[in-house]
Amino acid sequence: MRPPLQHQAHALDRSLNERSFALFFEQRCGKTKVIIDTAAHHYRWGSINTLIVVAWPNGVQNVWSEEWPKDWPDNLPSKMVVWKSGKMASKDAMEELRALISFDGMAVIAMNCEALSTDLCGRFLKSFLAKRKALLVADESSWAKSPTSRRSKALITLGRHENVVFKRILDGTPADEGPLDLFMPCFFLDPKLLGYGTIFAYKSRYCKLEAGYGPGGRQFTKIAGYRNLEELNAKLEKFSVRVRRADISDAPPKVYQSRFFQLTAKQRKVYDRLRDDYVAQLGGGDQPVGEVLRRMTRLQMIARNYYPPEETSDYCPACHAINADDCEVCEGFGVVVQISKMQRIDDTNPAQLALIQELKVSRGPSIVWCRFRQDVSDAMEASALAGRVPVRFDGTVPASIREEGYLMFRGGAYDDIVATISSGLSRGRDLTRGVSSIYYSNEFALRARRQSEDRTESLSRAISTDVIDLVAEDTRDLDAIQALRNKRDIASMIVGDPVEKWI
Repeated sequence: MRPPLQHQAHALDRSLNERSFALFFEQRCGKTKVIIDTAAHHYRWGSINTLIVVAWPNGVQNVWSEEWPKDWPDNLPSKMVVWKSGKMASKDAMEELRALISFDGMAVIAMNCEALSTDLCGRFLKSFLAKRKALLVADESSWAKSPTSRRSKALITLGRHENVVFKRILDGTPADEGPLDLFMPCFFLDPKLLGYGTIFAYKSRYCKLEAGYGPGGRQFTKIAGYRNLEELNAKLEKFSVRVRRADISDAPPKVYQSRFFQLTAKQRKVYDRLRDDYVAQLGGGDQPVGEVLRRMTRLQMIARNYYPPEETSDYCPACHAINADDCEVCEGFGVVVQISKMQRIDDTNPAQLALIQELKVSRGPSIVWCRFRQDVSDAMEASALAGRVPVRFDGTVPASIREEGYLMFRGGAYDDIVATISSGLSRGRDLTRGVSSIYYSNEFALRARRQSEDRTESLSRAISTDVIDLVAEDTRDLDAIQALRNKRDIASMIVGDPVEKWI
């Protein structure tokens, strides 16, 4: 059992006997230990005999199985089950769950938040809590920010169970996309904490709302900014602890660099034509944020040397939308949807060549972050062409093989790990072996960027991490990257800035 660091001891002292509390620790600051120490204290006093951890994304629950033996007291009996989505209905898994319910000691269940809304998990937790008293933890709690999602509703319902004695939320980036992200996680802790019982009343208090007008005069309400944030911060301080890594660590800061490359003549022609078309379409009024982000995405793909796949639909050639219910081709829809294949713009891919050059001069292991699967494929090829051995981590790889590759990278078997930013690798994983994080292409969400950047960081790190962005010259790449580095979510910027700046 490791002794707590000073900031962990402070957080434990603040939160230990609170029924509801938030640990807003930045990544790699040790919030898991505070939870384990809290569970151990209340287990000794007989207040609880169960810890339920609901995490996101899938795979982060495995981190708890790694950390648990490091901090749980050896003299206290414990048993942990990690919920494996899609595999818990087997005979062996069901026997393991039944054994956990009747276990005479500290029972721990760690699961992915998507499992929480399944019928199988619901039935198990009902039986589980009927016989045990629990500390319930929402890890990386921003996954519960949507009031209408099934998993948010399932978490709220679970938190209201009479045998849930203590509740905690953990998040290193709790409001990176605005104060609305905080409402539902805090509502889960206690509806009274923020003083508002509905998201609408909360939004009216802390958001500046105004009317926007889309093509054809269509009206919608948009968030033009935020207000009363000092009041909100004062409320949060009453039931939370905020820990920033820069305040508690002597580790050297990250070093940010941009690696510029030029588009080929063919790419430049396609990029400029599409950009000009978008600007010309602005005459119809304000563009919804989603539409602007879609256009930025298309331009980003072109800068990585491929046309975005196009989705088209047409009347079904078999039934011509007549008697569609009986048509086997369109299965009753009357239309057939087709998605075009990815097409290269030019034989040369400057983004890939820039990545090859960066990897050739890398000081050691690198994490290459990408937005799309095609980018991952191109980056994997670049790593191999640079004479390195990469491993892939994205949705094209089965979950079990992804986990194996991640562990082998940590163990030194691979030079690079190439992943989509939206994959589970960007949350709750230990990538401190890496000396550089290279962004082949970027997500537009601040939270995704910050989470992925911090995977290489630790309190004891002795070297700075190189954070390298590949930037196509004379494109919107640099504007987007600067916004993220300045800790401003691009979607929020679009609301307050002229649309022309972003397309």
